[in-house]
Amino acid sequence: MRTEISGQQAAELIQANVEFARAQQLLQDAQREYERAAERVELAARRAGIPVGQYRIELGSATVVTPEPEPAEEDGEDG
Repeated sequence: MRTEISGQQAAELIQANVEFARAQQLLQDAQREYERAAERVELAARRAGIPVGQYRIELGSATVVTPEPEPAEEDGEDG
């Protein structure tokens, strides 16, 4: 099936496709940069001896966040 469109519609469609392709490339570039940054964070944390995900950055300084200890379970014996 073929659909005839005007020259203006064709130009708009072409322009939209160009913009889409550009945005798609930017998204792929950003994804690669995100992955590289995540690798750098993991490496820096490992070098500092900090488990990945156990810290947070605040105003340029890193704070190590240790997980809360699990509460000890009771014996279950009453009184």
